[in-house]
Amino acid sequence: MRRVLLVLAVVAMLFATGCGTKKVPIAPDVDNPEIEKGDYREMPRIGMDRAIITVKRATRIGALYSGYTSDGKICNYTYDGALMWSSGRGHLSGQDDELAMLFYETMKREGYNVVGDPSVVFDRGDELGSARYRLAANVDDIQANICNEHGIWAGFPLGTTRGEMRLGVEWSVYDARQRRTVMQTDTIGYSNSTEGRSDGFYLLFTEAFEDATVDLANDESFHELAGEPPRRVETPDTISVCLDGRAKGNFAENNGKYLSSVVTVLANNSHGSGFVISGSGYVLTNSHVVGELEEVTLRFQQGYELPGKVIRNNPVRDVALIKCQAKLPALPIADGFPKPAQDVFAVGSPMKLAFDTTVTKGVVSAIRKDSSSGGHLIQADVSILGGNSGGPLFNAHGEVVGVSVSGYLDGMGTSTSINFFIPIQEALGGAGITDSCAERKD
Repeated sequence: MRRVLLVLAVVAMLFATGCGTKKVPIAPDVDNPEIEKGDYREMPRIGMDRAIITVKRATRIGALYSGYTSDGKICNYTYDGALMWSSGRGHLSGQDDELAMLFYETMKREGYNVVGDPSVVFDRGDELGSARYRLAANVDDIQANICNEHGIWAGFPLGTTRGEMRLGVEWSVYDARQRRTVMQTDTIGYSNSTEGRSDGFYLLFTEAFEDATVDLANDESFHELAGEPPRRVETPDTISVCLDGRAKGNFAENNGKYLSSVVTVLANNSHGSGFVISGSGYVLTNSHVVGELEEVTLRFQQGYELPGKVIRNNPVRDVALIKCQAKLPALPIADGFPKPAQDVFAVGSPMKLAFDTTVTKGVVSAIRKDSSSGGHLIQADVSILGGNSGGPLFNAHGEVVGVSVSGYLDGMGTSTSINFFIPIQEALGGAGITDSCAERKD
């Protein structure tokens, strides 16, 4: 059924006028040279979310050309002419449609760690939700020369089509961890059939789309983003920090005492969250919040801002340590993992800077193994969105138990009840931090 719908969505948008029509010139496709790929098991997961078409209404895209084929058939008998796009914008597929399956099969063949296996009948959406990078394809250019074949004696249509097609595809790559589009690139796909085939127009379209996907797989910038394993970071030399925060009582009743130590991390044109772990000016956040920056700005609830220097950055465990020159109230740090069903509270700056120190509440769902880092993740139903990354997760006693890092969004971009947090002790270890005040606390 999906295949039929796609054929109708494309073919029904075409009409022809004229006679004695010749083929239109179609620029040759220059494929990206094949690049060497590594071990797909070390690559981040990718998946295709949707494909759309944005060719403008009444755009001429090619020709229904006239003439005879080499094997004795007539092309477009009685209705040759200009090939026009008569519909305009529209969705070609979603994450469960055939183009998404074609993307899966092509990228798998090209050596990527792609999810969205068409053989997965149930919970395929959950599998796609595990992808670090989700892609959308925009077909913004179509060029085609199409021959609908007719018999040479009576001129009856044979129900077969041959021809050539060239697609221009713009790809957008969405990083689920950073919750933003991190890359856009264009590829060209080309297909050519010298024999008539049933569903020939559809096959030309999908073959051209597959060729465009192969070009994406061999795009060096895309491979650098989604094809390389995470940059490995050796265990850093430890830095001794006095984790001098003290619990200030029940979090729900005394949260105002904690919020002054949660910051918004301003990094170029984006932002995340962070929190003070030491009175000597150390702030913890996510690696993906600071990126490759060496300096960021820390904005506090009270409205003032301080410059911060990134002194540790571990993208594998996704933690970073920032140092600013100020005496700051530190947050108390928990020793172990929280237990399932315990109340927890996330604090951060979701979506907009105006929403700084937003508090959301939930419970711990489970402790999961994080395959990408080898550590653990706290799963909780606390709502977090883009901008929460790097913010603290508190237990009911006001101790930090985790660091916000990622979560699943629904089709409308809304946070689901499946969100993840780095256990605080593993986050500190990933940043190479030891507690110089541990003996004083005992």
